[in-house]
Amino acid sequence: MNSIKIYSRTVFDQDPVWDSSFKIVFMLKGDLSIFIGTKERHLYEHDITFVFPFELHGGITAREGCKALIISIGPELWNILYPNLDKISFSSNILRPNDWLSSHAFICSCISRIIYYTQNSGESSNARICSAVSDILADLTENYSYSKPSQKSVDQNFSRIHDILKYIVDNYNHHFSLDDISKDIGF
Repeated sequence: MNSIKIYSRTVFDQDPVWDSSFKIVFMLKGDLSIFIGTKERHLYEHDITFVFPFELHGGITAREGCKALIISIGPELWNILYPNLDKISFSSNILRPNDWLSSHAFICSCISRIIYYTQNSGESSNARICSAVSDILADLTENYSYSKPSQKSVDQNFSRIHDILKYIVDNYNHHFSLDDISKDIGF
């Protein structure tokens, strides 16, 4: 399957890159500091992180013996399985094996399925690989994505804050408690 590439990497000091693939990075051993976008991430053995399409990324430092498994999902596949992938924001950048309520074990089982079916060629293997990738994306979306507030709700919040500040300024010389403020402004 050309749209999924699976490889391991032990050297991480390459120049920064960006491409159209969605990448899943699974640390097999060692620890690694990489940057993705504008943030530095510290990965340890068995951690999982993700690189979104067109996100600048590269290795910073890796200890000797560091090894990562990388699954790169090309746009021809993620555009079909999850067309809005490039518009999703996740509340967690790294999944660790000991995180409570983490999808780590589930995603590891999906990665295992992808590796297994990649080694077994055939049409049914390709469908199963797509199914495992789809399961990962669905799990991430369900458990780690958050929606950005709409402009209307942002405007309403600013309006409400403005009203509260105006009340405080207008009544500054009066002695009032937080209870008084909350009653007068409708909390």
